[in-house]
Amino acid sequence: MDLTLANSSAHPYKLPSYIYSCQELRHLKLSKCIFKPPLMFVGFRNLSILHLKKVSFVVNTFENFPLLEYITFVTCVGVRHFHICSPKLRSFTAIDTQDVRWSSFMISPNLTVVYIALCRIRQYGQGERIDLVKLVGCLPAIVNLSLDGLFLKVSTATGSSMESVVSYLEAPDCLDQTLDKLQTVNMKFMGSGAELLLIKLLLAHSPSLKKVTIEQGGVIDAYQGFKVSRELMRFSRALPRAEIISLEPSQQIMRVMAIAGNGNCEAIKSAKADIISNLPRDIIANILKRMPIKYVVRTSMLSRKWRYNWSTIPELEFGQQFFENSDSVSIISKLLLLHSGPILKFVIQISSKISFTEREVIDINQWILFLSRNGLEELTFEYSPCSFREPKKLPYKLPSHLFSCLQLTHLKLCKCSLFPPVTFEGFPNLINLELYYVAREPDLCLAAGDGPKRLPAAFNCLKMLTLSGIDFRNSNGEISRAICLICSSPNLQELEISAYRNDHSAVSDPGIEFWEEKCTMGQLRTVKFTAVEGLTTELKFIKYILACSPLLEKVYVEREEVADASAGLMTGFMISKELMRFRRASPKAEVMYSDPSEAKLA
Repeated sequence: MDLTLANSSAHPYKLPSYIYSCQELRHLKLSKCIFKPPLMFVGFRNLSILHLKKVSFVVNTFENFPLLEYITFVTCVGVRHFHICSPKLRSFTAIDTQDVRWSSFMISPNLTVVYIALCRIRQYGQGERIDLVKLVGCLPAIVNLSLDGLFLKVSTATGSSMESVVSYLEAPDCLDQTLDKLQTVNMKFMGSGAELLLIKLLLAHSPSLKKVTIEQGGVIDAYQGFKVSRELMRFSRALPRAEIISLEPSQQIMRVMAIAGNGNCEAIKSAKADIISNLPRDIIANILKRMPIKYVVRTSMLSRKWRYNWSTIPELEFGQQFFENSDSVSIISKLLLLHSGPILKFVIQISSKISFTEREVIDINQWILFLSRNGLEELTFEYSPCSFREPKKLPYKLPSHLFSCLQLTHLKLCKCSLFPPVTFEGFPNLINLELYYVAREPDLCLAAGDGPKRLPAAFNCLKMLTLSGIDFRNSNGEISRAICLICSSPNLQELEISAYRNDHSAVSDPGIEFWEEKCTMGQLRTVKFTAVEGLTTELKFIKYILACSPLLEKVYVEREEVADASAGLMTGFMISKELMRFRRASPKAEVMYSDPSEAKLA
């Protein structure tokens, strides 16, 4: 019933004809033999395990193995002559065996394990060309799939074959079926694009795939490994929990603006000014609002028609250069007094070096009062630059008139004080809120508590959220409040977080219970995480977002720049490998990692 024949001599042993009459054989193991059955041989009807090593097949044969479950070829020759019918085949292994007639083995509905390792490239002879499309398409029951990198190298050896394979793999939706039972994939990676595309295909069509293990099949440095792992992170997964493990071996109305900007009024007059002057008012307004304010006012000298055009523009912006003028506050006050239309957008950007007199502060307060009566929708008031840490002083306290601007849709404040009156109930039309170190009343809370909990009143209309300067080293409060804000925004779609590097504090982790308290971010689509160091708390935060966002599509992770590019790239490689392992609630989630060290070494 069991026969093992291991030939240790220098010459192969030709099996005698009577061995083919052993119909009761169940296990057959042959080594260094010649398999040449007689013409009347139809197979071993009871054989369940067939292991062949260094066996040569010299004639075409068609054998019926109705009970065969396991078949192994190791360094065999002439396998193209070997045709079998084995409907119960469960496991197929081919090691260093290239001339296999794959179509004769991959038709079993019960085939669950496939292991193919070519080990080295040899001549095909008359063997059947490996067809990836056919191979993947006829494995409906596959559970475990292992492939050697040379398998794809051989299958794409010729130009036409390469084009057809890559064309197929780049459009994986053409696969008629899903590999419903595939759970594990092992691949010895050689660094080819076809290998990456095959992994992409398997991830997209395997709803039960739990783990993809990639072993580097050669010397791949940190830079190459980083590029591969970054690409792998982007692939969508039919099973969000699928894990990828990388094993190491030991990223023209402009002319009008330019002329006006130079104050060349005569040039405009001689350049068919009537064409511009007779444009519709909305187009003229559209031109003016794209020009710096001092050039807008200069247009009043062009002609009588242009004298008051500037006074109706709905958007006024005053940058830092404007405030270099000592009487800038007085100029703005006069402009507002002469303005005759609604002001929908008002932008003030003041250098932190500038201070105002008490009289000027009163004038600025009057601006806010004037704006509150003119339909203001967008307001930016900032002392620049807007840093993420506490300034030495807060130069300006916003007047209470601000809180009567109920038409506000966009509000950006930087380095000022915000003290709403008791009767203030919020801005009902506010869409975009940006606060950069704004002092506030203690009762004005955007987040609360030290855990990932929701606020009593949710931000139901909040769709975009940016959190800047989060200190992931000192987790006391900052991480929990960030998650509190996110979890309290059920319709949040875009999230951007920038980390703040604080080298003077030790890294502290909120603990296991904190990260296990999940909340569902049901509408989150895009996440951008910048200035990442690679801290444990940063990676756990990203893992938390991935695990709680069922509709997540894109995650961008950007590493902070470091002086030592080589060491930085090695750290980046480890970060990308860790990100690759994280399971995802969304099968469409792509994680894209970029590292400035890559550009330095490229």
